[in-house]
Amino acid sequence: MKKKLKLKDFQKAQQTIIDYLRQDFLEIHGDDRPCICCGEKIKPIHPEMNHFPQTGMYENGIVDKISAGFGSQFDGDMFIIAICDKCIEKLKKENKIEYAGNYMHLY
Repeated sequence: MKKKLKLKDFQKAQQTIIDYLRQDFLEIHGDDRPCICCGEKIKPIHPEMNHFPQTGMYENGIVDKISAGFGSQFDGDMFIIAICDKCIEKLKKENKIEYAGNYMHLY
């Protein structure tokens, strides 16, 4: 009878795969993240604290995790994306992105 895989072992293996896939990206960009629109580097404020890129603080931009849902060819996949403040401002003016509020100010 096969030994049942424990959840913690599965999670460790999953993280190893993610780390493997991130190697090339990190080799090219290091802790910086390129803007998905213009390519400008978005630098972390405290790189030593960025264990997960989407939870870090960045200068002049946003870095976050997005996930694809049903209907996308990437259904279930998650990506880390970055966009600089200049491109956010431009896309807001062009009505290409929708403002959804400010989590620090409840209206």
